Amino acid sequence: MTVSQLYEEAKSLPPADQFQLAEMILKGLPSQALPGYSGEWSDEDIREATAYSLSHAVVSFDEVDEDV
Repeated sequence: MTVSQLYEEAKSLPPADQFQLAEMILKGLPSQALPGYSGEWSDEDIREATAYSLSHAVVSFDEVDEDV
């Protein structure tokens, strides 16, 4: 059976079963098998996470000020 055939068969399952199957497959993969996986953060990753965190904090604090 090919991957395409398995996929077509899985599409006939109820949505909850499709989700459970997908979860089982993903949990069974080692993280190193994922494309683009790296256990380390690049400088760009750190800058993006910092920028998002700061912008989220600004929005969150603005909402608190409005509630007071």
